[in-house]
Amino acid sequence: MRRKKKTSLSTSDEGGGEDANAWIMSYADTVTLLLCFFIIFFAESAKKADDDVLIDLSKKMQVETEKDAMSEDEAEKGRKRAEMLSKIESKVRAELAQFEVEEVKMGIMRRRKEILLRLYERDFFHIGSFNLKDNGKRVLNEVATLLKPFQDKILIKVEGHSDSLPVNPFSPYKTNLNLSSLRASQAANVLISNQLSEERIRVVGYGAARPLVSDREPASEGSSYIPEKGLKNRRIEVRVQVVESEADNFVDLIL
Repeated sequence: MRRKKKTSLSTSDEGGGEDANAWIMSYADTVTLLLCFFIIFFAESAKKADDDVLIDLSKKMQVETEKDAMSEDEAEKGRKRAEMLSKIESKVRAELAQFEVEEVKMGIMRRRKEILLRLYERDFFHIGSFNLKDNGKRVLNEVATLLKPFQDKILIKVEGHSDSLPVNPFSPYKTNLNLSSLRASQAANVLISNQLSEERIRVVGYGAARPLVSDREPASEGSSYIPEKGLKNRRIEVRVQVVESEADNFVDLIL
């Protein structure tokens, strides 16, 4: 019996040999390229993030520097305002002491950002009227003379205040608000007549809205009027604040 000759398949017959594995090399190259791409992309992103952080830090430092400069500037302005207020207060106290000797009822106070001059009705106005007494005119004339050298750096607010007792029905003034406003205006007119700039003066009447003390008995006791306490509430207040310009607003400080 004849044996069949055994034939062997060549490498190329088994699938192409090296050619059959070529795709693996291409795949590996592609993966390598993608990996390199992502590494480069990540590096660039990290660099950009670092740059953004540096920019943010730079901006924050600039803002903080500007804030510090502004704080120093405001602090310096505050010191100058305080020095000027102290100078004005010293002059006012020294020059108005003569009127206190004459028992003219008034008060001079230094409050945070202002000087407050409190003038009580009994020595400055006739009862139920906005007409100034002679003592009232003398004091206000002196106040104007003292403030005039500083008028380019100050604002003056003249306030009128009353007690809670309603005005007399036969009075020409319909309300306490009306009377307090007229009294404040009258006091301001004296200051203006002494060459204080009208642009530097504010005038307002509050009526009984801002009492120094309660001039009424508690409701449980009938809420009756207390004359001695009403005397403290009937007053004019001249408030002086140091400012940068006349365009600045007056800071309303309430006791």
